[in-house]
Order: sequence, then structure tokens, then C-alpha cells
Amino acid sequence: MIDRSTVRTARRAAGSVTALAAALVLTACASAAPGMPGGAAPTNGPGFPVALDRAPSGEIWGLGGSTAVEIDPSGRVQRRIELGFLPSPWTITALAAGGDDRLFLSAVWSDGEAFGDIVAFDAATGEHTVVAHQESPVGDLAVVGDDVVFVSFAADDERSFTVRRAGPTGEIADLAELAGDGRRATITADATGTIAVTTADGVARLSPSGGTLTEWALPSQSTGIAISPTGRVVVTADGDPGCERWLTVGDTGSSRIDGPCLPRGFVWLDEDTVLVSTGDENGADLVRVPVQSSPSGR
Repeated sequence: MIDRSTVRTARRAAGSVTALAAALVLTACASAAPGMPGGAAPTNGPGFPVALDRAPSGEIWGLGGSTAVEIDPSGRVQRRIELGFLPSPWTITALAAGGDDRLFLSAVWSDGEAFGDIVAFDAATGEHTVVAHQESPVGDLAVVGDDVVFVSFAADDERSFTVRRAGPTGEIADLAELAGDGRRATITADATGTIAVTTADGVARLSPSGGTLTEWALPSQSTGIAISPTGRVVVTADGDPGCERWLTVGDTGSSRIDGPCLPRGFVWLDEDTVLVSTGDENGADLVRVPVQSSPSGR
């Protein structure tokens, strides 16, 4: 586990849509990027592939390796924070943004071979503390109110995982057991606290207090998900070789839409726009993708 002698108590620990229009580049660059709608070009992003999350108050945060960045709506990096307080072989695998400059991190021992912690980090002060410890690896996570919902899985089981909820003082409750590889499962929540998580069969929507509300089957395994504050859902799934398939999901099923290939992360920027991070180990490219509303306004 993390050396608790080095840990201080923290001060204070995003329906359906019809189409994605052409991606808009956040900053100018000379060459066109393959696989992006509209011939969008790479931009000077934070310098590494970035997994994105949106705080309840609207701030966009990204995680690349052991570095967290705050990104404004135009794609500029406002803050860059090194998260180097974890001793080897601990690895930060996911980030979720809460309110009041709180970031929550999933930290896994030895790349998922043993166990994991959820760490609360105060971006303003640099203080951090372990909120919950698991005798199994911790995957993706999201903030729901004052709690954190997260994926817990066994290192030797690629067929099922558990969604759990951790309170501010570390109490943990199981919400659902789902089919799929916990390493690949992604999780998010809307403004009401309803949870959406990718599974081996598609997407499951969970009640904040536990239990499955809806299951949406998809043609292939989901690899990423974003949900707007009002519940509009966009997912990516395994598609053509080298390129993900973008889908909208809702009560009437799923429909294929256009989107950039190989997204490293994506999040709703507002109710009409998804911010997408693409790229490779040489750098992150950030594109802003407008989302058209359906006739129902969802």
C-alpha cells in the first residue's frame, strides 16, 4: 500500500443524439490528421495522450501518465500538476474530477497484479490521502456527489468486474457485478448521479444506490463512454481495424455516427460539444466535436 507516513489528510477531497459533425481543431496546425472527420489537423495539446474528465462545476481535467492538466474550453492548458508522490511500483491508471479542486485517482500496485487504492488529491494544495483500499486492482472511476464509484476486478478474471461506491470516510458498497474485462471498462455519471459503465455486451445504466436500470446492447465491446449532465450518451466500440466505431445509445437503441479514430479520451464540453483527445506517445491532439441534437432535443 501507499506509505501512510507520507500521506496527509486532504483539505477537501459528465437520451440520444443523431450525428457528430466535422471536428473543429482547437488550435491551428499545418498538416491534416488522418482518420479525423473534416480533415481536422493535429493541435499542440498537453504533450501526451490524455484521458479526460469533467468536474461538476465544468472544469476539464486530463491525465497522461503521472501528470494531470486542467484544460480550458479553447484547449489551452491552464495548469499542469505532476503526481509523483506514489512510490514505484504504484501506477496511476485513471482520474475523476470532483468539486473544489478535488481530483480522485485510481492507483494500482504493479500494473494490476495485486491491489489498488483510491487517492483523493487537492489540486490547490498538493495534499493527498487514501480514501479506500482494495485487495484487488482499481480501474476507471467517477465522482457521484461526495462519493466515488469505481471498477474493481480480479487480476486473473477478464470475464466479470464489480462496480463499487466509496464514501468520503472509506466505507465501500457493491452496486453491481457486470460482464466484461475490468481493465477495459469505463465509467461515468450524469448530474443526477445515474451511472453508466461499459460492459462486454454494451452499456449498463446503474442507480446511484445500486441495481441495473437499463442495459443497452451494442454490436461490439465498448471501449469508452461519455455522458452529458442531462444524460446524452456517446460511446466508442471496437470497429474497423485501427479505428473505433462511434455510437449514440438510448432507449430506442444505438446508431452509428462519425467521429475521430483512436480516441484516447473524450468528455462532454457542453450539451452540444464533445472534447476528444487523440494521438500517441508523441503527443495529444485535442479536437472539439459538435453534436447535433435530435428532434426531441435529447
